[in-house]
Amino acid sequence: MDKKILVAYATYYGTTREVAETIAKTITEHGYEVEVISAREARDVSRYGAVIVGSAIRGGKIHADVLHFLEDHETELSQVPVAYFVCCMTMHDDSPDSRYMAEGYLAEVFNKISKVKPISIGYFGGVLELKRLDWLARLVVKALRAPEGDYRNWAAIIHWSEEVAEAL
Repeated sequence: MDKKILVAYATYYGTTREVAETIAKTITEHGYEVEVISAREARDVSRYGAVIVGSAIRGGKIHADVLHFLEDHETELSQVPVAYFVCCMTMHDDSPDSRYMAEGYLAEVFNKISKVKPISIGYFGGVLELKRLDWLARLVVKALRAPEGDYRNWAAIIHWSEEVAEAL
């Protein structure tokens, strides 16, 4: 396999980008050359031997930039190893119920992007800072009583990244 890997991501507030950068750093330590590019800016995926695609989740939906990226490159992505990851507040705890709900967020991807079969999917917690949200989002979050904080489990993110590197 070509040793060059793309990590394409879409983020709202930077959380998913930071996770993408940690994944890239971990995989680089396994001897791969890794580029981290936003899904909106990623163009030529044929240059890579594998692709990791990450999305923030908002309102139970994959980021539109990730869906467009997957739709635009479905044929090329079906020919190389691909892994997905999502960052969402649902995964503030890695319980079976939370994981089940997070898995549902990818249903739209699997329905629209049927040619791509990921070798692995990572489900990670996100970050909730009320001050970063617009007034409507703050209202919804307060009504749901969602707890503020950083729920990324860096050890789990690194472990998943190592598993992906070994599977490539």
